[in-house]
Formats: sequence, structure tokens, C-alpha cells
Amino acid sequence: MSADLRDISLNLSEWTLYKTVDPFRVLGVPMTNLKQLCYQTEFNGEVISAGVFEYKDRKTHIAWGVKSEPHCSFHALALPNGSWGATVTGCPEYQVLRHESMIAGFSVDGSIFAAGAYEAHSFWQKTKEKLSQFAPLIFFFVLAIMWASIKLYLSPTLPAPAHLAMDMNTSIDGHAIHEWMLDFMGGFFLIFGMLKAVRLKKFAIAFSGYDVIAARFKAWGYVYPFVELGLGVLYTARLFLPFAYVVTMIVMFVECVGIYLKLQRKEEVVCACLGGFFDIPLTEVTFFENFLMANMALVMLMFV
Repeated sequence: MSADLRDISLNLSEWTLYKTVDPFRVLGVPMTNLKQLCYQTEFNGEVISAGVFEYKDRKTHIAWGVKSEPHCSFHALALPNGSWGATVTGCPEYQVLRHESMIAGFSVDGSIFAAGAYEAHSFWQKTKEKLSQFAPLIFFFVLAIMWASIKLYLSPTLPAPAHLAMDMNTSIDGHAIHEWMLDFMGGFFLIFGMLKAVRLKKFAIAFSGYDVIAARFKAWGYVYPFVELGLGVLYTARLFLPFAYVVTMIVMFVECVGIYLKLQRKEEVVCACLGGFFDIPLTEVTFFENFLMANMALVMLMFV
């Protein structure tokens, strides 16, 4: 495998971006303006990871190897013309450059890059960055809410089923809430399922980075978007709802486990929830999204 990796194509346009580290830590020291873009792909049955390093939006070097191994197999420095230099075995050699008590910069295989000391952003700057980062996810989530609300508003008033009237101690209001939840979940799964299915391979690779099932069985990453689409159809058409509730609970809770483990380890991973169209980090927001859907299914299952 190592011999093959030396000559692997480093055209990363077909690879999947699964994580961004900004700022990147050089020997444990965070460097301002230095970030690492982590890509992965499948090669000879293995998941290969490549880290592209950029300083002030200019590529400095690349390192790659088998993702499951603790160290990279090869690396190369960037040339002025934008291509990569000679392939070198092993990981890059880093050095932190200091001037008195300040961080003056860093070096990679002897190539020196100036840098300033790391400065933490203010609370408002961090909040603004988070909102900007999660704007696509918020947009599609709100779209599902609007779909359910408009559909409920345009629907004729229907009498509540008898079991809802008894169990929820309500009639029209309880039925309306139930119908809204069904349409919201249907819209949610259809929207996010389609986003994942369009770029299926990129989604599957990124999904395997944090889902406990997809990490062991790669096929699950290719099946998952169609499970979501199927659930979307069942909720929207009001078909086999008890079955849909149970599947939703299992799938969402399992995904919550994988997300929780990544968050506990403080690993920076790109969320695959938008199917590779937008790169957003895996955070508590993603955990809440899946936890909410699982609990909505649980609530509705209780009143079947």
C-alpha cells in the first residue's frame, strides 16, 4: 500500500473535505493564519486521508497516508507555481520559531513562515462566525418548518382521530400539532435526504468519519440517504407510520451516539448532513438536530 500511495494522484477535486483545523497547532502551539484542510477518499479498499496546509490562503505543504494509521506515509512541499514538490517519506518536520516570549513563526522541513501569536476572538466575533457557518443548515431547517406550517394552514380542518382526542386530551389542536409534526419530519427527511443522495460518494465517505455503523460497514453510508428519503415519503403520505417512528428513533439515536463520541474527543470533523454541498463542522447543533427528530418520533409513537 505504501508504495502505491507514493504515486497517488493529489488532484483533490474528487476527494471529500471532512475536517478543517483553524488554527493548526504546530507542536501544540496554535499558529495564526495557518489552517489544515483534511480530505479523504477510497483507494485500493482503504480510506486515504490527505492534509493540505495553507498559510494566509497560500498552500505550504501536503501530507497523506492511510487514515486508520497514526502517522502520515508521505508529504510534499508546495512549489511557487502551485504544484507539489518531491514526495518525501514520513511526516513533515515542524519547528516553532520564537522571538523572546513571542511566537515568531514556524518552519516545515526547514522552510520558514512568519506568524503572529494566536489571538482569541471575542464572543461576538465567534457568534457571528458560527451563524455564518451554520447558515445553510439553518436555512434548510427553516424551510422544513415553513413547509409544514404552510401545508397545515392550507389544509381543511379535519376532526381528530378518537385515540388522539383521548390520549392527548384534545381534539382539533392536538390533531393539528400531530399533522404539523408529520409534515415537518416528512419535509426534513426529503430535503436532507435529497442533498445527501445527489453527492452520494462524498456523503458516504464523510459520514463514515463519525457514524458508528458507517465506520464499520461502508455500505451503510450509501444506503442512509435513501432511508431518509423513504422516511420522508412515509411521513408525507401517512403510510406505515408506526414503522416510520421506530426506524427514525433507531437511526437518529445511533447517529447521536457517533456525534457524541466525536464531540467528547473534541475531534474537528465536517458534518455530512448537507451532503457535501456545504462544509460545516460537526457540533452540538448537529447532535441537537438528530436528538430532536428521534424524540419527535418517540412522542408520536407513544400516541399511536
